Amino acid sequence: YVALTDILGAEDAFGDMDFKVAGTADFVTALQLDTKLDGIPSTVLADALSQARDARLTILDTMADVIDEPDEMSDYAPRITSVKVPQSKIGEIIGPKGKTINSITEDTGADVSIEEDGTVFISATSGEAAEQAIEKINAIANPQ
Repeated sequence: YVALTDILGAEDAFGDMDFKVAGTADFVTALQLDTKLDGIPSTVLADALSQARDARLTILDTMADVIDEPDEMSDYAPRITSVKVPQSKIGEIIGPKGKTINSITEDTGADVSIEEDGTVFISATSGEAAEQAIEKINAIANPQ
């Protein structure tokens, strides 16, 4: 058995096995194995995983060399974020008959949902709307 490492997959049609491995520097996050054989020895699989790790780390190192930090998201990109508030402030954020939370939603265009543990989820179609909602929630529950 010979395992070839190829990011393009040009040899896929010629081999007996196609094995894709994705992940971070520390973990494998996805695997896909296609084989024309009835099975493969575990040593071949282990060697292929090791070879894939070496290739993955090389790619990640190359990426890290040219990408020093993530780009800022577009102001128009949808956002889902959360903020933690004291459980004692949940009622104030909701307001009588939902008046306060509905006002935040109407004023900002963001959707707001609150969990019993004080986690407030904000989803918005723009960064500005999400920030406005967070500011209003923090003004009530986490004043500085």
